[in-house]
Amino acid sequence: MSTVSIKRDLLNGLRDTEYRQAFNLENVYTTICFQLRALREQKGLSQAALGRKAKMAQERISILEDPNSETKPTLNTLLRLADAFDVGLDVRFIPFSLVIDRSTRTQFEALQVDSFDDEVDQIERDLNFEEKVDNAFKHAARPQLATGDASNPEKEKTAAKAQNPEVAASEKSEEPKMPPANTTEQPLAHGEAIYGREKIA
Repeated sequence: MSTVSIKRDLLNGLRDTEYRQAFNLENVYTTICFQLRALREQKGLSQAALGRKAKMAQERISILEDPNSETKPTLNTLLRLADAFDVGLDVRFIPFSLVIDRSTRTQFEALQVDSFDDEVDQIERDLNFEEKVDNAFKHAARPQLATGDASNPEKEKTAAKAQNPEVAASEKSEEPKMPPANTTEQPLAHGEAIYGREKIA
């Protein structure tokens, strides 16, 4: 069955209020179980090793990874596990469109998360890029602000030329050139006078 078909079936089921409530409960805890195991294997940790990092018994980790367990993790337990993995924890209300989309991405690779140390360099690069983009937009907006009239294109163009002489130079070089005047005299038709005077009958 295709992913679209799975989403369509899930949408049809979610139209029922009781189904939505039951699905919310099962989906949240099942996802936690699968992601906990995915993160543990991503870090190369045994249940006992993760238990030591999270200050929990190995048996507790085993229960948390079991989707059929009647014991459900508390928010405090999830925070302790997030600290053990050195990852963030995002708890928020979301639209069902996101629930449907995320519920079909159950591959272990999709559930894995880099630790802070693993992604901090990439975060820094992304911020530097965003900063450059912001500065570029601010620089481009300066001529418009200098005119005091953003609705007047001619004023904007004049201000841009004043701010950047290269703009004026490039615009001047693009002005259409008139063809040179033809200085060669052309023979006139019989009876036709020069400079538009009347033809001689």
